Formats: sequence, structure tokens, C-alpha cells
Amino acid sequence: MEWLLSILFVTHQFFGGNFDLFYIMALLLILKDILFFRYRNISTTFIFLLPIIFIFILQILMLHDLNVQKGIASVGKIFLCLYLLNTVKNNFNRVNVTKLYKYAVLLLMLLFVTSLFVKTDVFWIFNDLTNKFLTTRLKLLYIEPSELSFHAAVLALFILFYNNNWEKLFASYENLLYLIILLVIMAYSGGLGGIVLVLFTVTFILGRDNLKKSTAGRKIIYIYIILCMIPIIFIFVNYFEGSIVLRLQAIMSGSDSSFNYRVFKGFNGMKACLASNPFLGIGFGNLNTDYYQYMLLSYGLVSKIANSFMYAIAEGGLLLLFYLSCLFIYMWKHINNDIFKYALLIFILLYQIGGGYFTNPINWIIYGIILSNSAEERSEVS
Repeated sequence: MEWLLSILFVTHQFFGGNFDLFYIMALLLILKDILFFRYRNISTTFIFLLPIIFIFILQILMLHDLNVQKGIASVGKIFLCLYLLNTVKNNFNRVNVTKLYKYAVLLLMLLFVTSLFVKTDVFWIFNDLTNKFLTTRLKLLYIEPSELSFHAAVLALFILFYNNNWEKLFASYENLLYLIILLVIMAYSGGLGGIVLVLFTVTFILGRDNLKKSTAGRKIIYIYIILCMIPIIFIFVNYFEGSIVLRLQAIMSGSDSSFNYRVFKGFNGMKACLASNPFLGIGFGNLNTDYYQYMLLSYGLVSKIANSFMYAIAEGGLLLLFYLSCLFIYMWKHINNDIFKYALLIFILLYQIGGGYFTNPINWIIYGIILSNSAEERSEVS
């Protein structure tokens, strides 16, 4: 099972976002539930979906330009994401997570080595117009380089924090090697969001943990990890001719086109969508209609808002924002002092504020992990 899940993790976007392989897996699992008369998972998913259905019904009644067909497709994708959330929540303790992330890293490494010898647009983005500091970027089998960086970042958090792996990172050189491989892949992708947010999450979690449990041993490990990361970061910076530093400077000065597109232009597009009906937004699926794509174009956005939460709020309004707030509060209450869950929650929240895709199944799989069993129950399985 772990091999299958790791292959899905690495290849699920190969056919594009709308034909994500995790959607297909969710459909097959739903079909299996129906055939074997196991409706509990489906019914629980519908409970999670009820607020979305309520918002959609209000949109049908009150928004005259709503494309109902596209709306049904959009709500259907959310249902599949919620089904994955619920499935992971109930079954995460059955997965050998250590095998899962090891297999996934090995697959990414194999693809990365292949990409160095096979310079094709299947693995690379050439002449990237959104990142003037690194125009040739690695994407492997994902839809864009930032998605590769995001997935590598998720694996890095698994390696560091699952069952408190960070405490024995330097005793297990295998995990340290996997971490370095992921950092190299992230550097080649040029996906700044994944790189920065992993470093922020690691620093924040370890700093918080050392403040709460300030034992000498933990402080030494913390210092070693920071000292280890500093030269690695500098190697990446020098190898890529300072592209990371230059881009950070551009973000700070407000001149980075990619950051501006995802955050500032995305915010302006969202605000325009909420102007007519702030509570309901423009309607689920309506951002894919010609009218709103043309409207977004006037704000410098090419066909979409490339920001997870802003995209969702533009379509679902403040009611959807309230729903998402309740969902994150619900997840927060299920952390139970589990550093692994805490790291995932911080990372996925910040990543979706800055970019990402709302119906990316990986987001919802992470939600499911956060809502799953505690660290004590996981350790019994591992």
C-alpha cells in the first residue's frame, strides 16, 4: 500500500489539476463503499459538506449569473477532497508512514536524476516568465515548479517531525540524506514558498519546543540542526547565483512579479469578486466562466486567482471563510500537543494564505492527518 500511495503522491498531477489521480482514487473508494454497503464514510463526508451545500443553494437562489453546471462540478471536487480528508482521518494509523515518505523521496530522486539527463518540458519549465531570477525550473511530474517545492516541503516535515524524528536526525543519517535530497530538489524548483515556509516551520517548532522543554540535550540538537542548515542554504544560494536572495529582496521591495501575482493581484481580484455580494461571493465554479476570467484579466490575472484561500473566498464569500475558520479551529483542537500535527497545521495554513490551490487533494489529506489519531496511538502502529 505504501508503494502505491507514494507513486500517487509523486504522479497525481501528471494529467493536470482537474484530472488529479487522487480524485480518481476517491471515486474508486466511494464506489467500493457503495458496492459493499459501507455508507459510514460517505455519510460523514456529507456532514462535512452540508455547509458548502447550504452556501451553494443560497447562491442558486440569489445569484442570477451563477453557472449551476460549473458550480456542481466545483462542489463535487470539494466533496472528493472532504472524502479524502475523512478517509485519511480514519485510516492514517494503518499506514507505515516511514516507508511512505522513504519511497516517495526515492521516487523523486529517481525522477530528478533522470531529469538531469533528459531535458524535456515534462520535467522542466523553460523561460519561466513569472520568475525572472531563475527562468529554468524543475517541476518533474507536477503541474508547476511551486507544486514540486510544496510536495517536497511536506515530505521534509514528515522526515523531521513524524514520531519526533528530529530528535534523532543526526543518529539516523538515512533521514538526513533524504532531507538533503529534498532541499536540493526544492532549490532546483525555485519554489520559494516551500523553502521559506519549511525553514520557518522548523525554526518556530524547535524554538517553541526548546522554550517549553529547555533541556541541555534538546538545545544542543537544536543548535546542530540550525548549524547544519546554514551552510546548506548558503551552498544553494551560491550555486543559483544568489537567485533566492535576489528574489527575497524583490519581494521585500514589492517588485517580484510572482509574489505580486499570487498575493496582491489575487487580493484585488478577490475583492472585486466580493463587491456585489460579500457573503456569497460570485458562486462556486464561476471563476471558470468567460465573464469572470475577463474581469480578472483587467486586474492582471490570467484566468485564475493563484491563491488557495483567496480563490475559495472569491467563489464562496464570507460564509465560506467562516466555514474554513471553523475547520481550522477544529483541527487546532485536535493537535493535542503533537509536534508533527502542529508543524503540518502551521505549514499548510501559511502556504494556502500565500498561494497553492484550494482543491489540491494534498491540502485535504494533510487536514485528515491533523484530525487523525494522536502521537501515542501512531507510535503503537509504527
